[in-house]
Amino acid sequence: MIQWMKLEVTRACLIGVLLATTALAGCNKESSNDAQLPPESTFAAKIDSAKPDSTPLTEPIAPSGSTAEVPSVTPIEPTPTLTPESDEKIARFTSVAPDITAGKYTPSLMFYYNLGNLVTTPEDYPGSKLKGVSTMLTPIRGSVRYPDEIKNEDGAKYPVIILVHDTDTTDAKKVIKNHHQGFDYLVSDFVSQGYVVFSIDAEEINSWTEFSGNNLQSEYDKTGVARAQLVMATLDKLRFVNEKGDRDSTNSPGVLNVLKGKLDLERIGLVGHGRGGAAVANAINFNKTRLGATEGRLKAALLADASSVLKYTTEPFSELANTVSGDPAVIDDAKFKDIIKRLNISYAAGTGEAAPHNIKAALMLAPSDRKAVTGLTGMPWAVVVAGCDKAALGINTGAGNLAGGPIFDRSRFGPAEDASPHFQLFIRGANSGAYNTIQKPEPAAATVCNHPVLGPRLALNGDDQRNNARFIIGSFMRLFVGGEKAFAPYWNGQAQLPPSACPGGKGTCDERVLLTIQKDAGNTTLIQRYETPAAATVNQLGGAFSLKGFTQAVQCPMAPEGCYSWMPKLFDNLQTASDRYQLFWWDKNATITTELKGLSTAGRDYLTFRAALVHDLAIGQEILVTLTDGKGKSATVEASDFTDVLYQTPRPKGDGRPMIIDPLDMPSTMFGYKENLHMIAIPLRAFKGIDTTNLSKLELVLPKEVGRIALGEIELQNFGRFTDTIARN
Repeated sequence: MIQWMKLEVTRACLIGVLLATTALAGCNKESSNDAQLPPESTFAAKIDSAKPDSTPLTEPIAPSGSTAEVPSVTPIEPTPTLTPESDEKIARFTSVAPDITAGKYTPSLMFYYNLGNLVTTPEDYPGSKLKGVSTMLTPIRGSVRYPDEIKNEDGAKYPVIILVHDTDTTDAKKVIKNHHQGFDYLVSDFVSQGYVVFSIDAEEINSWTEFSGNNLQSEYDKTGVARAQLVMATLDKLRFVNEKGDRDSTNSPGVLNVLKGKLDLERIGLVGHGRGGAAVANAINFNKTRLGATEGRLKAALLADASSVLKYTTEPFSELANTVSGDPAVIDDAKFKDIIKRLNISYAAGTGEAAPHNIKAALMLAPSDRKAVTGLTGMPWAVVVAGCDKAALGINTGAGNLAGGPIFDRSRFGPAEDASPHFQLFIRGANSGAYNTIQKPEPAAATVCNHPVLGPRLALNGDDQRNNARFIIGSFMRLFVGGEKAFAPYWNGQAQLPPSACPGGKGTCDERVLLTIQKDAGNTTLIQRYETPAAATVNQLGGAFSLKGFTQAVQCPMAPEGCYSWMPKLFDNLQTASDRYQLFWWDKNATITTELKGLSTAGRDYLTFRAALVHDLAIGQEILVTLTDGKGKSATVEASDFTDVLYQTPRPKGDGRPMIIDPLDMPSTMFGYKENLHMIAIPLRAFKGIDTTNLSKLELVLPKEVGRIALGEIELQNFGRFTDTIARN
């Protein structure tokens, strides 16, 4: 349900909000007293096509032997103490993450494999030419590259990465576009570090989608179910290849026979792009509970509409349709069985028909979200959101851009037994299509990336975007699949992006990538959520929760569209499925207060909360965060010292930002920023001179005189930065 709070406001102010344009004279009167020269901005970066010289800061993984332990954070119970009152500056970052560089292994050529055909069960889409035919066939094929050293008889085994590509905004019918080859920039990195990489060819599934020009007409597998079944079938086949080898139709050694006994299937990583991202989300769940296909369902599909199958599909499905004849229609069972055997057709395994796989990590790259998948547990996973994306559709195509955000929202909190962290990365200026070198970039119309002034400075070019992806995807998999601890500081929020991940390969650019971290239940203390009406007045600790100085506020439950109708267009650009408060104010120092009831921070080292700005009133905000202890002593920090979330263009704090808005950064309201909720993480040690073993109150004060913000959950988390002195934060 939606809980409303209505506070004092004049009719004139409300009208002014609804008619707000870029010229809001009252928005920028308050400037920061801490203006400083910013680090090198991504706007100022010079494009240099040459790769920067760098020395690897981490050794490549050892392919043989036991799996390296993935870093974990263990809380330490300290002696209660006051946070020291010192002039020590607690920095946001402690280091720069290692660059992604070539490893010691020699990548093989690219080989194309074919492991037969799979019966899948895609979910129908209204209007499809094949409406009612809920079973389809797809080849189990794709490309593979591996270290040439795999041919050595030294007993080494190599971990596995599976890639799944997106569809494209053109009619792919019967046209092989080789999208599976569009990630070779990632593949070569992984292979040089000792991984075997399979890039699945899902072009046949793409061919089931119908377009008129660039407009989607109908779509089979809109939810990624068939693609997920293809992922799981590929893993099932690789398990067989690893045990028995690969033989072709003439019983000669197949393309993958060289991998017999060489795959480390205890270490598997999944990466999916767009609808392939939806496939990976489904595959996480299918690894626990399979969704299978059967011979009976295949025959029912053929009998339902054999003529359409013949007209609109390719072999082997169309060949199977030729087994249907007569009125009423019947199937020639002998011909049917012959085709099944001759074309090596298998059925997607159901629950109990295949053992789970040891998937260590999964990453969804600009994923679509037409199924509203939930319950993603059992492994570290990340969603990467392309900030200028209009292709990653959600369950509601009218309000479904940036669909990775709702995927994170619904599954960010795992059950108590799930010890894995979950991540969201929002890439400012990224476009879904540019992640694949064969796919064309998606249109940026009606997004800020198409703004005549901001667009050219905000949007990443293809090379810069892919170099950023090389680090994000490479470091994630090498940490959680390969166990390379050198990347742990980045994924614990304490290391900056390396130069190779930034525009032009220069400087650092953390204002480009907004990282959100959700640790497991053992490393978090939840203070505030908004799922029930009671949350309007009481927090998770039983303490009072209150709002002061807000013109209007609406409490939103955990629902995909729970608040979109609140005041026309005020929060239309917020793409989230999370429970939250949506807040609007028209006076300085609106305040959120939550009572902490003597809360101790033992075992925790960060205060975190999620927030999103809605830019029409002001694209920059400050939040003054104050903790008060049981003796009434308080400490206040500026949230902008520890986040880039509070300024909506990729500029670091400085020159009065975020309180002062550069006129060049004030976009027309015709081109809104689409936003997800993002993490603001403040080291508890930054709150000077208070007793963090006995906290009484948290206040969030908004000093700017006008604005709109969405506020997500408030927590204490343990990122492992100060595990030796957690009581002192």
